[in-house]
Amino acid sequence: MRNKRLIVVIIVVSVIITVILGYVNIVKNNKNNNKAGIEIITEKEEIKAIDEEVDTSKWDLNKVKIEYDTENVPVPVPIGFTASKAEGEHTVNTGFVIYEGTDAVTTANAWEQSKARNQFVWVPVEDMDRIYTTYDTYKKKGNAWKWTDAGRVDAYSSYMSSPREPEVLTTRDADDIGRLVVSDLTGYTRDRFYKNLQSEYIKTLESIEKYGGFYIGRYETGNIHTQVPVVRRMNTSLDEESWYDLYLRMKNISNNENVQTSMIWGSLWDETLQWLIDTSAKSQYEIAVDSTSWGNYENVTFTYLNASGTLVTKSSRMMIPTGSTERNKANNIYDLAGNAFEWTLECEGYSGRYFRGGNYNWGSAPVRAAPVQMRAFYRGNLVFEGNSARAYMYIK
Repeated sequence: MRNKRLIVVIIVVSVIITVILGYVNIVKNNKNNNKAGIEIITEKEEIKAIDEEVDTSKWDLNKVKIEYDTENVPVPVPIGFTASKAEGEHTVNTGFVIYEGTDAVTTANAWEQSKARNQFVWVPVEDMDRIYTTYDTYKKKGNAWKWTDAGRVDAYSSYMSSPREPEVLTTRDADDIGRLVVSDLTGYTRDRFYKNLQSEYIKTLESIEKYGGFYIGRYETGNIHTQVPVVRRMNTSLDEESWYDLYLRMKNISNNENVQTSMIWGSLWDETLQWLIDTSAKSQYEIAVDSTSWGNYENVTFTYLNASGTLVTKSSRMMIPTGSTERNKANNIYDLAGNAFEWTLECEGYSGRYFRGGNYNWGSAPVRAAPVQMRAFYRGNLVFEGNSARAYMYIK
């Protein structure tokens, strides 16, 4: 009898323990589920918050597709272009790269594709006031900046002949009918040319405001002596072309109906430099004073791939192929500093146009300093060695 009672007690106790343990597990699971639910909601809220920072509601989805980078930031990729999925090429803050054409770009094929297809890097713009000022009710004037170790200052007060855009030149024969005709700008008067530049600038600004940024050429413009230049890796046909011829030809880089390419504005060059500082890709010192740590200048030595694909050492004054060394890259933009001077649409006073970036024939600070922010000018109808241009692209 006692044994039977003992068995019953054991069974009852076992049942009670099982019930208690089951209840504890249910409570624990509920807590975990609730915790997981909170984490999921939080994650979705974070993604939503990121989306809200970039207003995609006005984007024309007949012209662009929305592509999300590795940090869930939306980017407007023009239809007819492909967002790179190669390692290191899919994040806005470190250089979001697009390739012309629809074939996929991966880590495995990126090198070959970069030599065969035009590429651009997305530059997000948070503050339009950094780029331009409105005057005379509707006209737009590009802002010009200069950097010091301490920060950025208005470049208009830093140069004897103020940088200006969009503008035409009025001294000597610059931008007169004769010069425009010789440069294949047939039918243009100086006044019409100015109105055309002003219209181009306004369209660019409207696109930047609508889509939140613009695209900059990943490389210095190549094949510049042809009617259809390129923005591709390892190109060597970079220099010795006039501003006028480059201005016209760079509009032909892409025949995609959703975009327009052209020579870059000085104000967009400045915005690109500020973006490199904002993302900590480069320091203010590397922008303002000495850019030799990431550029091809006279007295720097580094290894690069020559036109034959052989790794060699650069030790003398010479221009190198576009994108031939990772050393000279910032946020996936190559050779912005040094290599070739790069024409812009920015006027120097009334006689010439500015080029930027320095080139292989200039040294580092403090002798013949040519940091990436530098402005130097030349008459646009003249041709000289070591001068190329940087393209930009906006969505129509």
